[in-house]
Amino acid sequence: MVESWSSGMTVIVAQVTGQCGVAGVFSFIHGKWIMRARY
Repeated sequence: MVESWSSGMTVIVAQVTGQCGVAGVFSFIHGKWIMRARY
């Protein structure tokens, strides 16, 4: 479950980063921060 989600996020992040690097990285970090806060 976790691995599937992680790999899926990796693909999404890679696509977003390819389109807009800084925004993609920021979005990824922001997403991890939300997940950490949630759990």
